[in-house]
Amino acid sequence: MHTKYAPPLHTAGEIEKLAARCREERMIAVDTEFIRESTFFPVVALVQVATRDQSWLVDPLTASKEALAPLLELFTDPKVLKILHSAQSDQECLFSAFGIVATPSFDTAVGASLCGMGDSISLQRLVRETVNLELEKGHARTDWTRRPLPPQLLRYAYADVDCLVEVAEVLFKRLDSLGRRNWALELSKKFEDTKLYLPDPAAVVQRLTKNSRIDSKTFGVLTELADWREQRARAVNVPRRRIVDDDVLIDLSRTRPQDLEHLQAFRGLNKGEFRTSGDAILQAIARGLANAQAGRAVPPIRQEPASDGEARVLELVICMARAIADQNAISLKHLMSADWALEIIRARPRTVDELAALNLLSQGAVELLGRQLTDLLEGRLSLSIRDGAVEIFRVRS
Repeated sequence: MHTKYAPPLHTAGEIEKLAARCREERMIAVDTEFIRESTFFPVVALVQVATRDQSWLVDPLTASKEALAPLLELFTDPKVLKILHSAQSDQECLFSAFGIVATPSFDTAVGASLCGMGDSISLQRLVRETVNLELEKGHARTDWTRRPLPPQLLRYAYADVDCLVEVAEVLFKRLDSLGRRNWALELSKKFEDTKLYLPDPAAVVQRLTKNSRIDSKTFGVLTELADWREQRARAVNVPRRRIVDDDVLIDLSRTRPQDLEHLQAFRGLNKGEFRTSGDAILQAIARGLANAQAGRAVPPIRQEPASDGEARVLELVICMARAIADQNAISLKHLMSADWALEIIRARPRTVDELAALNLLSQGAVELLGRQLTDLLEGRLSLSIRDGAVEIFRVRS
């Protein structure tokens, strides 16, 4: 460790000096500590930043918006690569608290998975296996808003970023030897998409109805109710389930109460929310029904289940993708999913370019398995078993 647990920075001068120092670097490490058990938005209580040689903590709870500005500009500086571990939660925190995401970025968990280190590797294990250091286990239930932070929490916060740049350097060397650096950066960039962190009632409805078919009335009402809940949860800054849980939302969309008396008798809607939002809920139901009647609420076309023939081809495609993933020490999720495979089977791409044009697979996945996948679909490849493992071989050109 190269910083002796200095307290978090919070003044404009301190943060400007930190940002100026970090702008001299090619890459810096970034992490956040937050709590969100009782709120809709995560409360960002600490931001950690590190170069290869120095680490800092910044206190966003006591620093002014103006004081934080140089740090946020640093996080979006295109000349400085930001290193994060399991980046999505940190990116969400930065976006919800400050309206920015760290870019360009590299997620060390993604990089590790492309180096054959498994899915969702913990920071502790990653640090151990790359730079041979031991980190203490996380503080999942820690109240990071308490001030002053005790020395043990300062030590833990610094440790999260202290050697992360060095970890990234090791991963980049491994990725370069495998020709996968650009692939890792491509996958990391997905967490920079702010659409991931914006309200999306349509996505909520899709998740809630994934395994069931619904009519246009239920779909229209559920969409409006999901939008109402999203706006309500954000307005009062509490988790969605504190407003109304998913099962109640679905039941409301199917029962569709028409008046307050019926709504009040509805099980699962707490009395406080009924008093506050009863009229808003009925208005959402009315809007959903009107949208359905006017043809504006059309349930999305769901992917038809695989036919018997498609199911057999699907198993073969997934088997080949898994074999390629195993041979290359990569998680299957980076190459193929059953949903993607079924779409590919139905599109029947004959060339790698046609496969890439479907925009289902990452460029790295297309490069690794594209030729073999299209050859398999065209009958030019076959699978066999040798020594207990799947073997891929060409049967005709």
